[in-house]
Amino acid sequence: MSNQMKTTLAILFSLLCGAMAAQSTLGLQYGYHHLQRQDLTFSPLTFSGAAPLNLGLVYGKTGANSFFAAGLHVTGFQARSTDAFEYTSRGDAKPKTVPASSFWQIDLNFQYLRRLKIKDEQLAIFAGLALDNQVAALFYEFGEYGAFGYTTVASLAPAVAVNWQLSEKNMLNFTANLPVLSWVARSPYAINDDDFIERQSSHRGLETLLRLSADGELASFGNLQRLAFAAQFQRKLSERWTANLGYDFALLRSQKPHHLTAIENGVSLGIACRF
Repeated sequence: MSNQMKTTLAILFSLLCGAMAAQSTLGLQYGYHHLQRQDLTFSPLTFSGAAPLNLGLVYGKTGANSFFAAGLHVTGFQARSTDAFEYTSRGDAKPKTVPASSFWQIDLNFQYLRRLKIKDEQLAIFAGLALDNQVAALFYEFGEYGAFGYTTVASLAPAVAVNWQLSEKNMLNFTANLPVLSWVARSPYAINDDDFIERQSSHRGLETLLRLSADGELASFGNLQRLAFAAQFQRKLSERWTANLGYDFALLRSQKPHHLTAIENGVSLGIACRF
């Protein structure tokens, strides 16, 4: 047998072993999230509130030396800057109560990490890259009048993950990423300008979202700061099923067109199936 054929067979055998060793999981998450958001484009006040709707779908694939994950999360916050108050509209003397502002977020995230070689068998450390994307539709309520805003951020970030095997059935997992380059699209300086009106003139949800998201610019770490951290406790229920309890933290700061700071904390329960 030639050396070239031996090398080819060795590569094929390695790929086959990696495929057999790889484990895939699909999980569903639900929990409590809280948001604090101050965007000087709309108000100097800080809006805060919880998310009655907070759903996540997560796919992961772990091989002998690599880890891939994709997650989709939909969150709907009901936020206020003050206690609810009554107001009257012109031509209507009957008082009305101002509703809470609604902030809708869609997060779509991808990670590809490689395992680092360490001697501790109970500890697995991964490092690689993450693509962290978030689209937010913001419906501000100020009383008689309201305002619509949007924020789109797509970031490329170095990422790390740590799996700590506590016992045969229990494991702790930590992940973090810190973006270095992002594409940012936010509501304009005047909230509504000619460019904004033209881009949302179709009144079609997906088309409007794509056109607004395209109206952005690249931002480095100096102009935009993001940080995402998650910790999760996993309990093996059977050979196929795992339950988990997790904590998530996310920070977003942007300088243009006005200062924006958003801090999100969340606790979630989940169930995952291995296949």
